[in-house]
Amino acid sequence: MDDFRELLLASQKENKSVQLYVAGQAIPMLVTAVGLEFVEGKSREFSKILVRMDKIDAVAKY
Repeated sequence: MDDFRELLLASQKENKSVQLYVAGQAIPMLVTAVGLEFVEGKSREFSKILVRMDKIDAVAKY
């Protein structure tokens, strides 16, 4: 989880999008906050996206 957190925090700092993989689904988003249990982001379609950290299978940084 620490590697995921590092990528998410870097994405937030650099204002670059990431793609989260959760249960076989890809979720593209711009990270707006990283907490202990959740990552928060937004996309073109949604103003707020919350994903539980323990459900993330992979993170791809653009």
